[in-house]
Amino acid sequence: MPKFLILSAAAWLIASPAAAAFLALQDFDGATDAPGWAYTIAPDPAATGVIEHPGRHFGVTDDLGNFTLGSGDFLGVRDAGDRDRPDDPAVFVRFAAVDVAGRTDLELRFDYRARDFDPGESVGYEVFVDGLGRGVTPLVTGQADRSDVSGTHTLPLPAGSETIALTLIVTQRGVGDYTGFDNVAILGSVVLPEPGAAVWLGLGALVRLRLRSSEPLRAQPTPPGSSRRGEKQKKL
Repeated sequence: MPKFLILSAAAWLIASPAAAAFLALQDFDGATDAPGWAYTIAPDPAATGVIEHPGRHFGVTDDLGNFTLGSGDFLGVRDAGDRDRPDDPAVFVRFAAVDVAGRTDLELRFDYRARDFDPGESVGYEVFVDGLGRGVTPLVTGQADRSDVSGTHTLPLPAGSETIALTLIVTQRGVGDYTGFDNVAILGSVVLPEPGAAVWLGLGALVRLRLRSSEPLRAQPTPPGSSRRGEKQKKL
């Protein structure tokens, strides 16, 4: 293949914009090829005494008792604190730090639903950028009408971040309170040079190569008294 074709193709590739992609995704049912996002739940549902109250649930499910989110599995929390946990009614879902170095257009995204929350009950989250917490942001606050609230929450993340972590916080009491999360994700794009600069760079290299390849070959002059005199001496 001619070299000028290789250079022009390289210039086109450098100038091509990158599409946003999942840097981490947790959909709780493994139905994606995107990189997963590890998480833990506190208190640990497997610990003795945590899930003893009838109806209580912290973890993955497809139905939290006449309460669903989407069409598959989701992370459900029901009865975070009641009777045996009246003074500690919070559940923390902690997502591990994800490496986002060198990425642009960073965004956090997740689906949520909360139903029958009373005053004093809430759903919130905290983002950790490079290991530093940004403070808890309220997402759902319980009302007297015990409403059903749901949606997809999106949050732009700071440019230049190295790592991103997330904690979801559910504070509720009673088996009649339901919360669900799904499709928790970080999206971002790869940093690329300015398309215009990359194209001109490639074209400049192409022009230089074409000019050099069109130059005729020239015989190089032999310095006086060098190789030919040496040959005569050998013959003598």
